[in-house]
Amino acid sequence: MKTLLSLSVALLLCCTVRAQNWTLIWSDEFNGPSLDLTKWSYETGTGVNGDFGTGQLDRATNRIENVGIESGIAGANGNVLRISTRKEFYIDRNYTSGRINSNGKASWGPQHRIVARVWPKGVRTMGQGFAFWMMPDELPQGQSTISWPQGGEIDIMEYVGSIPTFNLGSTHYAWAWNNNQWADWNHGHQGGYYSFAEQQAPDNPEYIRVDLGAVVSVDRVELSWENTGKSFKIQTSTDGTTWSDAYTTTAGDGGIDNITFGARNARFVRMYGTQRSNDWGYSLFEFQVFGGSSANLALNKPAVASSTQGADVAAGLAFDGSATTRWSSSLRNPDYQCCAQSSTTDPAVAANGWHEYGIDWFADRMEFFVDGNVYHIHYFEDGAAFAADGQNEAQVQVINGKRVRKSEFSNLYSEWHPFEHKMYAILSVGVGGSGNTYGGPIVDQAIFPADVYIDWVRVYSNGITYNPPPVVALTAPTGTETYAAPGNITLTATASDRDGGTISSVTFYNGTAVIGTDNSAPYSVQWNNVAAGSYTITAKATDNGGATATSNAVTIAVNGTSSNLALNRPGTASSVTGAFAASNAFDASATSRWESAYADPQWIYVDLGNTYNVNRVKITWEPAMGKDYRIEISNDLNNWQLLKTVTGNTALVNDWTALSGSGRYVRVYGTARGTQYGYSIFGMEVYGSGASTSANIALNKTGTASSVTGVFNANNAFDADAGSRWESAYTDPQWIYVDLGGNYNVNRVKVTWETALGRDYRVEISTDLNNWQVLKTVTANTALANDWTGLSGTGRYVRIYGTARGTQWGYSIFSTEVYGSAASLPANTQAALKPAEDKIITAKFRGYPNPVVNNYNVEGVEDRSHVTVLYMDGTPALRTQVTGAKIDLSQLKAGMYIIRIFGKEGVINQKIIKQ
Repeated sequence: MKTLLSLSVALLLCCTVRAQNWTLIWSDEFNGPSLDLTKWSYETGTGVNGDFGTGQLDRATNRIENVGIESGIAGANGNVLRISTRKEFYIDRNYTSGRINSNGKASWGPQHRIVARVWPKGVRTMGQGFAFWMMPDELPQGQSTISWPQGGEIDIMEYVGSIPTFNLGSTHYAWAWNNNQWADWNHGHQGGYYSFAEQQAPDNPEYIRVDLGAVVSVDRVELSWENTGKSFKIQTSTDGTTWSDAYTTTAGDGGIDNITFGARNARFVRMYGTQRSNDWGYSLFEFQVFGGSSANLALNKPAVASSTQGADVAAGLAFDGSATTRWSSSLRNPDYQCCAQSSTTDPAVAANGWHEYGIDWFADRMEFFVDGNVYHIHYFEDGAAFAADGQNEAQVQVINGKRVRKSEFSNLYSEWHPFEHKMYAILSVGVGGSGNTYGGPIVDQAIFPADVYIDWVRVYSNGITYNPPPVVALTAPTGTETYAAPGNITLTATASDRDGGTISSVTFYNGTAVIGTDNSAPYSVQWNNVAAGSYTITAKATDNGGATATSNAVTIAVNGTSSNLALNRPGTASSVTGAFAASNAFDASATSRWESAYADPQWIYVDLGNTYNVNRVKITWEPAMGKDYRIEISNDLNNWQLLKTVTGNTALVNDWTALSGSGRYVRVYGTARGTQYGYSIFGMEVYGSGASTSANIALNKTGTASSVTGVFNANNAFDADAGSRWESAYTDPQWIYVDLGGNYNVNRVKVTWETALGRDYRVEISTDLNNWQVLKTVTANTALANDWTGLSGTGRYVRIYGTARGTQWGYSIFSTEVYGSAASLPANTQAALKPAEDKIITAKFRGYPNPVVNNYNVEGVEDRSHVTVLYMDGTPALRTQVTGAKIDLSQLKAGMYIIRIFGKEGVINQKIIKQ
């Protein structure tokens, strides 16, 4: 039996390096006769994909041959858990293995230490491996499953037989193209590694030195790099003790460095590196020294180095005259942090036996350690510090004087930060079949059974109650709209507390300057009289525990009267040839261009981001100009007003002035090309001023109502006739809404009632007819004219929802007027609403039917491609996948949605209507 003394001693040894008040809260000492099923569960089978998704060749079982309790193991503190891989045919596999987890029985999050004492005795060759790791025990809000790796994974111990003197530790949170650690896990450098074969050391300077044999005059050095030193010196000495600098750089760029300096006497010459260019060592193919002639004075001369990776990359190989051999310094761990030397006496871990592998998990970082030595620290970043480019980034930084890894979280799930959530523990062995799982495929020399012993697993708490940061999102502006100076801008945000608390405040910023604060939902601030310029807006939420979170930044433009309104605005075209995208016509480059297909008609339009009075359009054509074309303007992409008709054009620059039209979208619609090629535009400029917002944007738009009495239909409430009206049935509730034809920032709604007025009602707005935002709640109304100003909301549909009539008759409205300015959808849905362009929608994709009842058929994408369906406000409605070239949408309610399909070639966005 293990005693309290042994536990106390172990805890003392483990914690002397990094003082924390750790208290043991959970453990399994594996002293019972069998696996404790109150703490662990067997995981059997071969995984969802037949190989646990990792190319493994084994089948996990719950047999005692694969998972059992043993006694009498040397160095253990009592009984141990044994997990074994065996070479034997079982059901459908030639190997068996063991795999247990604490899912549903125990899980832990930040402010915990998780550690195990392990001896991977039988893991000795490629294809054999053991892992002590963790997976999420929570799900993103509204999700029934969680995807890997975006949901998060912690590899406390990755031990593979191909490199049995190393332990690999890392975190997973995104795919390889999102700079995820797992992409280079076998090297151990994208996460962190601990070497049992050499003393751990920080990233100290490294050098390589040649002895020229006598004091001679030198004036030039040539370095042929295999792996670059970013910061290094060339130093000389006559005695090998006192060194002087001949050359210094902090901008090494690799390749061949031909370095000259004033002639000096030297017997010894060295490269002294102080900073690597990446996570690998310094590595030189050749190091040549010259003194006034072409003869290499260092050829085949004696050399020494501060360290080497091995005998095959010794120092002398940099002076042998061969371009194929090299010297390479030791693989020092660039993320190494501190502490005492390893407690091992034998550098071979399997021969030595037991080691303690663990993590200290804090709110802002995760520290990986072996035997009390912290060898890797991974700091967390919630994404606010990175550009909103849809990518997850990772980098090495210096924090508290130490080199550490810092990364952004996955962006697959809204506000899902994996390492702020609880995870359960897994202990598993396996046999590699393909890829890098367990270092590669199993080799013939492998010996089975391969036993791994676990002495204990322990979890400690530091007593700190973790208060996760709140969730905050800037909902307006979205970054797709623009404004005319002086701008009047409504800022809105959503915020919530993740652990059941409350939000104390949301503060809006322009850069670091406070714009305003709202202490209650809905969170909104009005920013008026904003001068022309570019502004970066964020929202910062504070919860009742003092934790804060900052939204992604949104950049907006406020245009002056002389501004090119189309500059760097989104472009959309009927077709694109090669890399000549629509956006090229609106960028700041005079040489990039848009080119269409070689057919008529073709068109291109720009989204100005808001409604403007346009008075000038300038087009600079490539020689493939448009001969006949129209310039048009629209507020909704459906109804286009003609600004200019051009016929017989032969000029490459068309500068059209004295135009008159108001809208958000400006289009060039070509009907006849001037050459056999497509239409090709270098630049399209648009000029004008901010449009008046005094127009009734509901005028003559389509109305829809819950009911109609007689001839008093819904459209009557939105026509130009002051005597026509809508009347509902004589019951409560009733409603009427208008389709504005596009999204608007609404600030005023005026309702003119017939005598049968609404006593209690709501004014609401929506982008999709599913989710309605309340603009105004009215009770006990007795007035026949209600003019509601100071409203704030964005949407396409405005509704009057009556809950109590003022008379025994139905609700009766002469007119409903709506005022505001053109707006846009949230950035994450904007791209999905525009027609096909560039890489967003590929030519080979086809989706049908639309509208759809149950199954949406897709062509041009792979089965099992991930699918996300969004409401029109950008929030997720459904997550599923392509199955049998179909997407099952039967769970959706009737309405309008954006469907996003994540195929191998990119993301496909489609606007659909569900019936």
